[in-house]
Amino acid sequence: PTYWDQYLDITRRSDVSRLNATWAHSFSKMKLGATLRYEGQSHSQDKDEEHGIESMEESYSAFGFTAGITALEDKLDAAISYDAGSFSEEWDGDTYVESDGTREFGLVARYWAEMSDQYTLVPHFRYVSHKLGWSVYDSLDFARSYSNLVLGAGNNWRPTDNMLVIFETGISLYSDTYENPDKEYTNSMDDILYWRIGCETEVNSWLWGRLGAERAWRSTSYEFDPYYLSGFPAEDLEVYGNPTFGYSVTKTYIGATAHWRRLFLDLVLEPEFFNAGPYFISGRGHNLTSRVSLKFDFNK
Repeated sequence: PTYWDQYLDITRRSDVSRLNATWAHSFSKMKLGATLRYEGQSHSQDKDEEHGIESMEESYSAFGFTAGITALEDKLDAAISYDAGSFSEEWDGDTYVESDGTREFGLVARYWAEMSDQYTLVPHFRYVSHKLGWSVYDSLDFARSYSNLVLGAGNNWRPTDNMLVIFETGISLYSDTYENPDKEYTNSMDDILYWRIGCETEVNSWLWGRLGAERAWRSTSYEFDPYYLSGFPAEDLEVYGNPTFGYSVTKTYIGATAHWRRLFLDLVLEPEFFNAGPYFISGRGHNLTSRVSLKFDFNK
């Protein structure tokens, strides 16, 4: 696989990151933060006529930034991000594929509206727009773009000092478009409604427990195979009949935090383990945990 196959997401890949600089400052009534990033990779080979090897050069690079603010007495959080990338592949000095307009834009915001000492409403918003454009042999133009809009509202309820219960509901609209020289195709995957609920509470002096669940009622429609990203004729990727599916997705989460003096152990059990069960029941292998962290507090 070449770089234009591997790096379609263009952003924040740790294995090719070369620079990641972060700045933050707290002012009297607001907090500001920003991150600059650069990543890239290249590969080349020399021509070897004796063994029938052509010369080749391919490269990938991306630049991006994220800026955020916390204001209005720490009640408003907002951030904006932008990334732009480029890639190319040449064989024997001739350009095979190169990028043609590759970028990603994101905007997120939330507001903490304190209704009482126990209740806080948190309306939130997220929008992401991504486009990957490329040309083949300087004559065939292709593009893959998607956008995702999420609107929701959460409710934080603290019935006691050592318990927090959250509930969130909202909608998510997702559109995925593929363009080639022959035709344009669009897929959609919309969460008509989703909800999430979770609870964190102190079990005893050394243990906190967490339990959560989420469910989404999803509608999808397909005009092209979303896993087919190559630049071949339209009939190779078209999904005929524009099939539409309606289904629901449910996940369960269990986690815990244990601490002994300055040492803290936090873990989250793998959600798929609860959906499918252990291997001897489902025949599907999963990790027991999806996240494990260990912390030692030097300040205490």
